[in-house]
Amino acid sequence: MWVGHSHAHQAVVKIHDYLEDINPGLSRKVFGGVITSAAVSYVAVRGYRYYRARRTVKERGEAAKLACHVLREHLEQEGPVDPQKEAMITDLELSELKQKLWKGELKALEVLRAYQRKALQVDEKLNCVTEPIFEAEALAVELDLLSPNQRKPLHGIPVSVKDSFNVEGYDCHAGFSCFADKPVERDGDIVQIFKSLGAVPFVRTNFPQGLMTFACSNPMYGATKNPHSLTRGPGGSSGGEGSLIGGGGSVVGIGSDIGGSIRIPCQMCGVYGLKPTVDRISNQGHIPLMSGQNLVRMTAGPMARDMDGLILVTEALLTPRMHQLDPYVPPLFFQDTLYEKKSPLVVGFYTAIDGVHSHPTCVRAVMEAKTALTQQGHKVIEFQPPRAVEAVSNLFMKACFGDDGEETALYLKDDVLDRSVTFSYYMGKLPKRLRYMVSRLIGFMDPPLGQLVVGASTPPRKILEWWYLQDKIQAYKREFFAAWQSRKLDALICPGMPFPAVTAGTEDNVLAGIVYTTLYNLLNYPAGMMPVTTVTQDDLKRLKDPSVYPPSGALEKFVIQDCEGTVGLPIGVQCVSLPYHEETVLRVMKDIDTVTKTTRN
Repeated sequence: MWVGHSHAHQAVVKIHDYLEDINPGLSRKVFGGVITSAAVSYVAVRGYRYYRARRTVKERGEAAKLACHVLREHLEQEGPVDPQKEAMITDLELSELKQKLWKGELKALEVLRAYQRKALQVDEKLNCVTEPIFEAEALAVELDLLSPNQRKPLHGIPVSVKDSFNVEGYDCHAGFSCFADKPVERDGDIVQIFKSLGAVPFVRTNFPQGLMTFACSNPMYGATKNPHSLTRGPGGSSGGEGSLIGGGGSVVGIGSDIGGSIRIPCQMCGVYGLKPTVDRISNQGHIPLMSGQNLVRMTAGPMARDMDGLILVTEALLTPRMHQLDPYVPPLFFQDTLYEKKSPLVVGFYTAIDGVHSHPTCVRAVMEAKTALTQQGHKVIEFQPPRAVEAVSNLFMKACFGDDGEETALYLKDDVLDRSVTFSYYMGKLPKRLRYMVSRLIGFMDPPLGQLVVGASTPPRKILEWWYLQDKIQAYKREFFAAWQSRKLDALICPGMPFPAVTAGTEDNVLAGIVYTTLYNLLNYPAGMMPVTTVTQDDLKRLKDPSVYPPSGALEKFVIQDCEGTVGLPIGVQCVSLPYHEETVLRVMKDIDTVTKTTRN
């Protein structure tokens, strides 16, 4: 690079000297004109690119709305429907729906029709669907032609799909206009698996631009709302899934998670979800953002309306077909011995991570889960994760933002910027020293957030530093496992996020809360999220008691203000186990749900 620059500079000097020899003063006029022309051309090109991006964004959003309108008209032309029967269908839990489809009491097409109508109704209120999958109808018709002995485990079950997964014939753009209008040629692996199991992918759901925030808005489709409060966000990045399932428009869906993107929407929308160990479920066919970063990897996972449905779908997904499609998925199928293990478990618990306090409802949820597990015969003991904020700041953030934001900046160049990514985008644009100073300033107001921003702002500079980061991550994994072994744990319960759903557009104010979820992406431990309780008026009174919830930082002060009017919002518990022990996670979740489902306020 420097050699080329030197030659170019020498050439410019020679031309300048030549023109000066011919006509003194001419060079200044010529070069002044050249520079002016170059500047005008540069501005014009950038302006045109931005105009083109805005046009693409507008057209893509309009096309999505038109697709929903076309489906709505198609459903209206189908003739009279039985609202009571369709309500019965969409109210069924997944296991009940499966049985009725298997027995032939319901047809795949009528179930699809019921969920298409319901999804469109929910979308009108919550803006959670990006577009329908029109091929679903033909697939349902084919399934209805099968004989009973040809039916697969998920025969006729409608499945919603996060828009970041490839669906043949549809584009996959993560909110970046440079990827829009480029239909993919092949279904992603998990979409293929669902189809091979007899399921019917029927809609795609919304997400935040770039997928690296727990907001849920992008320039093409707008912002998704929370099914329990229209002024609040659903979480992200699988927020469209959480919103649609929580609103009753889907019974099961596909999400993805690299820092809490399945679990956060589950908490905020009151649904069930599982972030598996990386490669337990194939992630091939997910938009390849950060694909060259392998220290902390994204994983696909299921989300469901009920606990039995989550278990049913997870068991079905862990099939030999998964290993056949992706040989790097270990041939480890659903381990019944782990899930059905009769002996009591030792389960650790904590209610807060040092430096990031938990909302009183989050504390109560963990304690109710603890009581439920104790009633089921398990031993529940205290456990505190070692150096959680430090590990997430210095390891997770440095790994995930190790490119110094270059990839995102490349995709967003001359593109339409969504509000959900403005903070991270403009922080990445600052000179490194200024960015570090701003990070330190943030740390004075909110120490945990300051640590996270410093971690993201000081990525490895050399390959050797990247190697050292890998070593540090492995060392922390060993440290955490040693702490786990010292308590002889089988599993762990804790808050998934330390607060309920926040007002839409304010997610950056509580960004430090992600340490509760990102810790288990860093460790690559499977983690599930489930609803346990809801916010009560008494919880809000306790929130304002400094002895219960100390307003020690900017996050806590914001939560106190933002939680006015949150009575009734769902709060969940996160359940964790060792790598490749998803079945243990599900068992713990099921045992909690057996008790709390009947008492959930």
